[in-house]
Amino acid sequence: MVKESSPDDMTVVQKAGLLVFVFLCGLPALEMNGFGIGFPISLQTGITCATLGGLVGGAMICSRPLYAGIIGGLLAGPAGLLAVYFYTQNRVEVWNLELVLVQGVASLPGFLIGKYLKGLAAPHQESQSKRDRNAAFADDESESA
Repeated sequence: MVKESSPDDMTVVQKAGLLVFVFLCGLPALEMNGFGIGFPISLQTGITCATLGGLVGGAMICSRPLYAGIIGGLLAGPAGLLAVYFYTQNRVEVWNLELVLVQGVASLPGFLIGKYLKGLAAPHQESQSKRDRNAAFADDESESA
């Protein structure tokens, strides 16, 4: 039996994009404050990692339209890194739930802008797909005649 997918299901690429985002945007902040395995990471290196992680992760999470994922990711990545970095400074202990909440709230503006851009592109994509279907239908009719 085939399971029908709902719009809420994440694809494998989107799940991988989420991992890329978390790995490159959250972990460098923890490393900078001594919660990692000891990599010496500067703030500039961390922001570079977060920018790259936001770019790639955002593009993988929201690939239609690609620019929405890229712009949203470029905003969410560094914002999440900086929030976790400043939140974990001078801390001795941090819970995972704290990190998820801090990075999630800090990344929310980038997510919302990406969602907004995706919404702006939706009517254009729908009209384009209707034109493609109408063109294919017209081609089928002309071939059968």
